[in-house]
Amino acid sequence: MNFETVCEVDVDCGSDERPRPEIDTAQVRTMLDAWGIEVHELAAGTNSLVERAQLLAAAHAVLGHALRATIVEAPLGHCVQTWCAASAAAEAALMRTDTTVSEQTQFEVNWVRERIAMLATHPGPTPKPALLAAASLATEAVSTLLALERGPVGEGALSGWPSAISNLSLAFHLVNDEHSDLTQPNRTSFDW
Repeated sequence: MNFETVCEVDVDCGSDERPRPEIDTAQVRTMLDAWGIEVHELAAGTNSLVERAQLLAAAHAVLGHALRATIVEAPLGHCVQTWCAASAAAEAALMRTDTTVSEQTQFEVNWVRERIAMLATHPGPTPKPALLAAASLATEAVSTLLALERGPVGEGALSGWPSAISNLSLAFHLVNDEHSDLTQPNRTSFDW
């Protein structure tokens, strides 16, 4: 697989002398209120860290939806360009923080894993537990691999490698079994 950049987008990151952005709870509440998102009951009675996390997660969901809509609704032939431009802008903004792209990506993978877990509890079409479990295991492996990418040797890496391999292997077997069940529904254990 080729991991070359699909497109080149130049984004000016500016100098490192600019202050790092700090977002306080009141700013997030104001932003959500301006978007018409009801936040008065959100985080009521909790500690300030939980309140901040809930408000930022709500803003993340709204902004994520807007970004997704912008990219998937791009005119035919512009989706890749839009993805690349958005990714480059996100990386430039991230450079204003103390977080590396790898660390942020690992956080987002873990966020996705939490969202996958929530899919199993939502009403609607019958969830496929094996596929959701495989997706969760795969995201766990990706998170571990991103940590290993930053530090492939050492004490923490010693358990990381087998964990990633095991999770990928289990995910593969879950997906393979589900696929076989769908494509060969009358298969018995003696058919192998």
